[in-house]
Amino acid sequence: MVQRFEDQAAQASDAAAVTVGDRCCTYGELNRRSNQLARYLKQQGVRAGVRVGICLTRSLAMLVGLLGVLKAGGAYVPLDPSFPAARLRFMLEEASVLLLLTERSWLEDYRDLAPAVLALDDQREVFSQYDAGNLPLQAGKQDLAYVIYTSGSTGRPKGVQIPHRALMNFLSS
Repeated sequence: MVQRFEDQAAQASDAAAVTVGDRCCTYGELNRRSNQLARYLKQQGVRAGVRVGICLTRSLAMLVGLLGVLKAGGAYVPLDPSFPAARLRFMLEEASVLLLLTERSWLEDYRDLAPAVLALDDQREVFSQYDAGNLPLQAGKQDLAYVIYTSGSTGRPKGVQIPHRALMNFLSS
């Protein structure tokens, strides 16, 4: 998945990748920002098999976070910010996340939910200091790409682990 995105970014660097509100982000910009985040995440210990929670609204920051985690070789755990703190805490503990990526406005609410909590919108200048070039691939097809939790309608939510291979098959269909 990462390689396909990077190929697209190389072929159409100035093309619009995503528009959020009135803000348009090109493939090149999205690729550079996610590479910078990936390098930061690697310094924090993210690598193949390491899980990173992502509790963000649907935004450019969320896309940078998802790609950054995958480029660092980690697996993301998407979390809905509207969930009660107890449910978020359960999912973060059950998934054994190393780090939670969120927004400044939720930093205090989520500070005790994970070993480390990072507000992406507070750290953009920090990330901009990192090399924006592509990293060598950090995860193989069998490595974990993400963990998604069921609704929990039969009791406690259960994490379903999706490897890169399945993600690639889904994107190819």
